[in-house]
Amino acid sequence: DMVFDYNSPSAVQDIKTATDDQLGLIFDCVGEKNSPSFCFEAMGKSGGKYSSLLPPTTECPRKDIAISMVFAYTAYGEAFAKFGHEFPAKMEDYVYASRFFDICEVLLAEGKLKSHPIAREPNGLDGILDGLHKLRAGQVSGKKLVYSV
Repeated sequence: DMVFDYNSPSAVQDIKTATDDQLGLIFDCVGEKNSPSFCFEAMGKSGGKYSSLLPPTTECPRKDIAISMVFAYTAYGEAFAKFGHEFPAKMEDYVYASRFFDICEVLLAEGKLKSHPIAREPNGLDGILDGLHKLRAGQVSGKKLVYSV
């Protein structure tokens, strides 16, 4: 495992060096601001697949990178609307998610999978609005806000 600080001016080159410029799969858990561009730059010389939780905010300048999005909403096996588009139910995603969640439950119990650190926030339901403001302002990083109700 390797960790890179995306704020470092040498981060893209550090990734290319560490991967011998062969990085071919990127899952972007941020998906906004300069994150897609950073990922496109870090992709290896042969291209590959980029997947994100959100639609990319910038167009990919490379034709050798296939772009896709992951919608957790499809895990429910129901149709939904998002980003101005209608998405049909995908029963295969529901079946896959059900199996995945069963595996995750075992891995969590065995300590092989760990969640993000949590930050217990005050004021129950009333505090959630403050948490949303913090998220929008970019004041939350590397932790999950938790409110007891």
